[in-house]
Amino acid sequence: MTGREPIIGGPCEGCEAVFLGLPADLSSVARIGPRGEPGEPMQIEGKVMHHDGTAAAGTIVYAYHTNAKGIYPRDERFRGQAAYRHGILRSWVNADKYVRTILD
Repeated sequence: MTGREPIIGGPCEGCEAVFLGLPADLSSVARIGPRGEPGEPMQIEGKVMHHDGTAAAGTIVYAYHTNAKGIYPRDERFRGQAAYRHGILRSWVNADKYVRTILD
C-alpha cells in the first residue's frame, strides 16, 4: 500500500476521511460496531471485481454508518477533520476473493 491510494468514483467531499485511522493490517472480514452496539445487526457480503470479472484482490473497501438512532457518533481524536463527520462506526477491509463486513 502506498501513502495515498486512489479513490474510485467521485466527486467526494471530505475524501481524506477514509485515510484517517486506517489500520496498518487489514483483513477481508471486519466489524464496524463493537459487539453489543444497540440496533439490528446487518451483514454485508460481496466481491470486488474488475471489469473482466476477475477478483480485484487488494482493493480496500471503506464503510461507515450511523448508530441505531441515526447519528454518527463522533470520535474526538478527529475533531476538525473530515473523519469527525464519519463517526466511530467505520471500518476497512482488504478485498481478497470475498469480503464480509458486519455492521452492528
